Amino acid sequence: MTPLRTLAAAALLLALPLAAASSREAEPQRSIWTVNTVKAKPGMVERGRRYFEAKWLPARALLVTRGAIASYKLLLAPAENQSEAEFVLITEYPDAARYAAREANFQQAFREIGAPDQVTVDGLTRAELFETARGLEDYAEVAGGSATGR
Repeated sequence: MTPLRTLAAAALLLALPLAAASSREAEPQRSIWTVNTVKAKPGMVERGRRYFEAKWLPARALLVTRGAIASYKLLLAPAENQSEAEFVLITEYPDAARYAAREANFQQAFREIGAPDQVTVDGLTRAELFETARGLEDYAEVAGGSATGR
């Protein structure tokens, strides 16, 4: 191999890690989604909704304005007996860094909105309003789209 070719090969080998790092930086961050389900006790659906309106929804609304979360939804999965429906709580984090900071962000948001540590509705606690809660499930976005182009 000629000295010029050796030099060119060495320069190419040195440039490859830089090109790989640059292409990784150019990849868009993918959202991370958390999905929780909470089953209301019989006759507690309306109170359960009020429970989430007291702390869960206001904290997320505040964190959206700060960019700590991208979106959130509180859904009601209907059951045959509507008085025993299941709530589905969905939160979208814009990237892994903001997902990792979620607990600190929520604690700060709870302090700022003045949410009590123990929310009660008509004197009833979470344990008295809900039967079961399926734990945190985390999903990384693989692909997606929306009307807003996100």
